[in-house]
Amino acid sequence: MLRKHQIEFSETIDGIIDGSGVTQIVLHVTPGGGKSAIPMIAGRLIYAGMADAICWVVPRKSLQDQGERNFIDPFFRDLLGHRLTIRTSTNDSNPCRGLDGAITTYQALGIDNKKTLERDFNRKRYILILDEFHHIEDLGTWHKALAPLVEKSDFVIMMTGTMSRGDKSDIAFLEYRDGRPVFGPETKYIQYGRTMALQEKA
Repeated sequence: MLRKHQIEFSETIDGIIDGSGVTQIVLHVTPGGGKSAIPMIAGRLIYAGMADAICWVVPRKSLQDQGERNFIDPFFRDLLGHRLTIRTSTNDSNPCRGLDGAITTYQALGIDNKKTLERDFNRKRYILILDEFHHIEDLGTWHKALAPLVEKSDFVIMMTGTMSRGDKSDIAFLEYRDGRPVFGPETKYIQYGRTMALQEKA
């Protein structure tokens, strides 16, 4: 059974397919709330002919391995009715290798001086998924590495358990007003707090 934020995200994807004009989705989901299904739901944009591939960026290699496995997990395949596959990639010149996407880390992109992933973004229509994006400091190394990918992406999905950084600096790719993030009409903001997660036994 899908949780509230997963249902809202799924409805947002349906809206995009129907022409809503949304190109960015920001999910603020309490830790443990279940963000791992989001990339697979986003893959419906590939089935709809609106994107060619998924690029999922995570902050740790353990999450990179887990993300690849999730895509072939029978539980998620039955729950979501998808048959997409992605692969772990670390600055490979052909990151997807015939599959539906790739999953990499912020650290890998930060040292990708040859811009191998960026070149693939020039060839394909990508859904870019930034996991735990609060790690990306505004104007920091990862911000500079990711900026060309964000610009070239057809859709950007940003997921996090917190909308603030420990050092109080701004988070990259967010617009702030009076110290708070604000979102334009092209962005859908989805929030799933601890109270709702407990109610749904997440």
